[in-house]
Amino acid sequence: MNRTLSKILLTVAAVATVASCEINRPEGEIAPKGEVVLTASLEMPEAAGSTRTALKPDTTTVVWSANDAFALIGNDGSKSRFTLTSGAGTANGAFSGTPSGSAPWYALYPDGEDVSLSGGELHFKLPAKQTYVSGSFAAGAAPAIAKIDATSDPLQFKNLCGLLCVQLMAPSITVTKVVVHDLGGNMLWGDCTVALDGKEGTAEQTMTLTGGDNSLTMNVATSLKLSSSSPRAFFFIVPPGAFDRGFSVVVHTTDGATYGVVQTQKPNSPGRSQVVIMDKLTVPSIPESANPLARGYYKDLFMDGGIGLTSRTTLPAASYLNLDWEFYASLSTGNTIAIDTAIQTAVFIGSDEDKNGALLYPDGEPRFRCIYVNGGKSTQHGASLGEDGRNRIRTYYANGGAYVGTCAGCLIASKGYDSQATTTTYFGIWPGHTYHTKTDSGKTVSDTYTSMTIEPGSALLNYYDYGNDMQIDGVRHNGGCYMSQVDYPVPAGTEILLRYLTPGPDSTKLNGKVSSWAYKATEKSGRLVVIGSHPEGVSSGEQRDLFSAMIRYATDGNGCVTPKGALSKGVTRTMDKGSEANQPAYARIGDKQYHHFTFEVPTLTEELVLTLRGIDTDCDLYLALAKDRTAWLGDADYVLCNSGSNKSLHLRNVPAGTWSVAVYCPVTVTSTKTQYTSGAYYYKYSGDTAVLNGIPYSISVNWGAGGPNGGSGSNQPAIPITGTWD
Repeated sequence: MNRTLSKILLTVAAVATVASCEINRPEGEIAPKGEVVLTASLEMPEAAGSTRTALKPDTTTVVWSANDAFALIGNDGSKSRFTLTSGAGTANGAFSGTPSGSAPWYALYPDGEDVSLSGGELHFKLPAKQTYVSGSFAAGAAPAIAKIDATSDPLQFKNLCGLLCVQLMAPSITVTKVVVHDLGGNMLWGDCTVALDGKEGTAEQTMTLTGGDNSLTMNVATSLKLSSSSPRAFFFIVPPGAFDRGFSVVVHTTDGATYGVVQTQKPNSPGRSQVVIMDKLTVPSIPESANPLARGYYKDLFMDGGIGLTSRTTLPAASYLNLDWEFYASLSTGNTIAIDTAIQTAVFIGSDEDKNGALLYPDGEPRFRCIYVNGGKSTQHGASLGEDGRNRIRTYYANGGAYVGTCAGCLIASKGYDSQATTTTYFGIWPGHTYHTKTDSGKTVSDTYTSMTIEPGSALLNYYDYGNDMQIDGVRHNGGCYMSQVDYPVPAGTEILLRYLTPGPDSTKLNGKVSSWAYKATEKSGRLVVIGSHPEGVSSGEQRDLFSAMIRYATDGNGCVTPKGALSKGVTRTMDKGSEANQPAYARIGDKQYHHFTFEVPTLTEELVLTLRGIDTDCDLYLALAKDRTAWLGDADYVLCNSGSNKSLHLRNVPAGTWSVAVYCPVTVTSTKTQYTSGAYYYKYSGDTAVLNGIPYSISVNWGAGGPNGGSGSNQPAIPITGTWD
């Protein structure tokens, strides 16, 4: 009776096959009592790294390492563990353990608590997360099986899965994890069942997965920087048949951003014990913030230094917070210069090149995440914008843009000043009234420096400590304002942030007046954060932190994501309206903007097709799809980021429920700071300027008995689908 199990074969060579392995033991015979040592040798013995059953770099050789173990399961379901005792780092090893149960036995690598045998089926788990190993795959990630019965001597393991090698390139991106998505809906992890019918470990094996999904994560334990000169290989162990309709990849980085990338070659499905090495993929330089509220904007901040306002061209907090920002700075303070009016109109209201103006997308959504309005002369600036310009600001705020204002920027945000009358040249986005700061004798408090106390529980304390004394000293003040809690009712939803303290000689009655406050009108609107004084020009210390906190609190209150609408089965939705049409639900998409949609699948459907088509354009558009959550490039079940505007997702076995669709436009303009003859500064756009007026496209979804190409649109016939890779 032979107790030596030899030639354990864990080959992951392309199209590799391995022979069956058996031991001379009659059917039903009970295992010997006591510990035994089983020798095991791997094919092509070569040294490798310290990983378990690892690929040697640049080869398909597999070696043992310390702590490797497999489960030996008897026909009665009893299980024992065999652990490597010698041969780590080579293809030859010895395993020891105490066998139990009766023949035939099945050996499964790796051993685990979830390994079991019942009803002629072997059960174990394929994990949802694997771990990056340089030049190899993760420890225990590659399951293999061997059967032991009564006909022959050698024991040989057969691989149950295949191997996908994804090669990524990118300049200066440090990776924390890589996620692959199966574009055909094949499950990549979950509870695995292998039928023990003699076909296990062959091309005909019956292997099923339940309880998982089509996304597989590879975590990177230590800093791993990608290179633009040579690819980094990520080896994913995947079930056979995966990726027969392609795959996409999302890369997560140390700064919390995510990058979407897609495989563009024809899909190639790894079979059992096959290695599929995909073409090199370059990760696009389009990061996505870890904060969903920060996604889908052209830039972080726009500074308004327009007519009547301070013509500031620097903003210390923008550098401190590493913001991507632009500004308009006019030199017109008294007599308005004609060219400044023309530039301001083009920036805020629009031009032929950009009909919606720089602040808004074609659908009226905010293009910048935040606007900062400088100090100066509030009534003059409001009048210079005209009703159209003021309405741009109101639309910007109502649709989710954050607003920060100091002094005049605080006054103009209100409904009016110094009385309960409405000032028609004000924005009125805060529905309260402001009051100019006056001394006890009625003079304007100007050209001085004030202290302020921080209101207990102020949201500004969430960001900095300001010396831990609940006070900020020496804030410049020049004719600013306060919010009265007596003269006019405080609008519901207003948050008090700061109060004046010693605002100057002969002005003791201002002590305790509200100097800074915040307001958010609705869940959809942005958040307004204003102050009656001037901390914005200070480049260090508590005042820099104060103004930085104002920006951070305002942007943390950006409006929620609102879908454009629900897609109907078999109906093509055409998104081709410009801003002048005032139909935001059917508007074109702008630069670096998201459009979101939803659709409902009533029951499990065998086939579903989601189709994106550019209209008279081949401008790049990206597509993402997610179930039961908002879809983003960095968080979706399916992502297509290849070039061009035409995309199709062909999905199988789509479960019932609510699905979210995201369309993203990665194309943007080149902006250059430009100075006109008057001395006014603004940013001039060049490059793909057509995107300023939006990119038109159509989107449709179809499924069910009518077939993926059935149905017709309300605007045009459904476009025939010729394949996923169009």
